[in-house]
Amino acid sequence: MGTLRAKIGILLIVWMILLTSGLIICAAQPSYQGKAPLYWLDSLSTNMEGGIEAFKAMGSNAVPFLIEILEYKPSSFTKFIQRELLRYDLKHPGSKVIGALSRSLPSAHVIEDRRKNALFLIGKIGPEAEAAISLLFRLLVSTNENWRIETEVGPSIAAMGEKAIVLVPDYLRWLKSDDADARELAAGLLISVGPKAKVAIPALLDAAQSKNLRVTTAAARALWAIDRQTNVAVRVLRQGLDSTNSTRRQLALCYLREMGPGAETAGPVIKGLLRDTDDLVRREAERALTVIDPHLLHAAQVELSTNTAGNVEGLIRDIREGSIGEQIRAQEVLPVFGPDAAPAVPVLIEVLGNPIPVQAGVLGNTAQMNFRRNAAEALSEIGEAARAAAPALLARLCAPFDGTTRSIARLSGELAWPINLFLKCWRIR
Repeated sequence: MGTLRAKIGILLIVWMILLTSGLIICAAQPSYQGKAPLYWLDSLSTNMEGGIEAFKAMGSNAVPFLIEILEYKPSSFTKFIQRELLRYDLKHPGSKVIGALSRSLPSAHVIEDRRKNALFLIGKIGPEAEAAISLLFRLLVSTNENWRIETEVGPSIAAMGEKAIVLVPDYLRWLKSDDADARELAAGLLISVGPKAKVAIPALLDAAQSKNLRVTTAAARALWAIDRQTNVAVRVLRQGLDSTNSTRRQLALCYLREMGPGAETAGPVIKGLLRDTDDLVRREAERALTVIDPHLLHAAQVELSTNTAGNVEGLIRDIREGSIGEQIRAQEVLPVFGPDAAPAVPVLIEVLGNPIPVQAGVLGNTAQMNFRRNAAEALSEIGEAARAAAPALLARLCAPFDGTTRSIARLSGELAWPINLFLKCWRIR
């Protein structure tokens, strides 16, 4: 009799856990290709594209299910039962029923993974999931969520577009606070609301005067998205183009590109970044001008082509005869000219084998490594025309690792050297 009662008790506990863990959904559910939402949710890790397609097809009908998944968080009682079942299974490995139950019940990790994926899918459904907006906002302001939820909730709210206009009063409150993170977040979310958030313009204009670059950038983008305030947006974003941080320059270029021809007044500054020492910045500047002012881009390319020979010759002279600072700058600028910098190959080979004399010690070793790496990067941009550098590059590849290897490996693909030769070098290392 006692055994029967124990089994009944276990079954009742299991039923409670199943009922509260999302495995038993009492409400009517939609389906896709004959399969329930839980199937598509759990298959997301192995079939991301199929899962997204399924939930987009189910649309707003799937939102109640996703909300239910999001609202469930494993209780302390549930965690306790799972631990006890697992402990019993470890002590009594012959108990197949208890073992199967402990393994089949969703762990806290599985539950949190489902919640994160549900949040992601709400974002993919977009404005059709407006029924989830109030829950999304609660998650956004909660201080009791894990980092995965915190990371995903912002993009999911932004995906609601103008449907999230109901949250604008809260955004305005954050914009008027002294918390820079809250102000940046509010301005960023207002971007997605768009023209319907015109009530926020005065607060955004004030935020655009902030001394915090992240706040001013977000505010400028919001002013453009809401009211096409070109002058303010370009003025603020141009500050990013002048940053010494290459990542900030890239971001500023991306944001200006989003404005299209509206950012035309920033064209001359963007044109100057076509000669930036950072390859990613140069590429982003070209992409930005392609959208903002294609005629200016064409003129800049013609100008670069016309002056290439003289510029390359001057850079070669700086590498051979200039100060250390001039040599470094010359090596960093050479990649701008790509294959047209082929006349510099001999001097770059010299740098690979015999870097300039520098002071002894750690700083000296670092300087030599940087000179070699810059030379290898320049050769990688020159491409096929740098084939004469192969022996010097292979010598560096086979030498002890000094930070040059990545640039050389990149060049190896562009010159199509025999793979077995590289493998031999790696074995020598």
